[in-house]
Amino acid sequence: NSGLNFYDQNPRIAESLCTVPYLMGHPLKALESQEKNFSSHEHFWGLPNGTELFKIYMNLAAGFQTKAEEMISKLTRKSEILRYSLLSILSFYKGDLKNAEKIAEIGLKSRRSELSNVEYRLICARLYILNDSNLSRARFFLKDIMKYSRDYSHLSELSLAYLLAKDKKTMEAENMANYGYEKVKRIMKGDFMTRFWFFYESFIYGQTMALLGKNKQAYDGYNACIEAAPSAHLSRLATERIRSLNQNLKD
Repeated sequence: NSGLNFYDQNPRIAESLCTVPYLMGHPLKALESQEKNFSSHEHFWGLPNGTELFKIYMNLAAGFQTKAEEMISKLTRKSEILRYSLLSILSFYKGDLKNAEKIAEIGLKSRRSELSNVEYRLICARLYILNDSNLSRARFFLKDIMKYSRDYSHLSELSLAYLLAKDKKTMEAENMANYGYEKVKRIMKGDFMTRFWFFYESFIYGQTMALLGKNKQAYDGYNACIEAAPSAHLSRLATERIRSLNQNLKD
């Protein structure tokens, strides 16, 4: 606030004040803060369309998919560069995973977007895993990110743990999954994108633990996914997985 008293159009201060409620788990409060106090501010995240992007992410996180879709349609008509990232994220969220993979791959090749090459690789790797379509490429992307990316390495670990579990490397998978999950939960308290993608990270942690026969941890992951993004497709899948786990316990 003191930064705004000095310069009331400071986008970084405004962005931070809007982001804090979201990092605390309240996307509606983040939207309210932006619309009530900072509606005139532009260029969140240093991007020409940053304010619109912030509102799209908040609408998705709050479960307002129709509103987010309307905003994405309007924004992509103005900016072709945004098309691949926003449409792939929307399709991911809605559960049109095959289409999300196709769009994300085009975006990765185009190299013309507000998303970095690393972010596109992460999205593609997640989709390859969920679609069971190109696991060798997913593994290559994730290992590369884990080794070389300072900002996104923590978002590769749980997906890699899942691939290890599929390869029957049980001890290594369990250790990596538990360590990675604790790290993600810690980092998301102060990082926007980690908070946004926590629904996926929790789901894939649940999947990993289910493969390893750790039903309690699997339940915890699935339940965290549902709490993080109740309207997302993966949350609906997580609900089905919980029903299956409960049925297995009864049997």
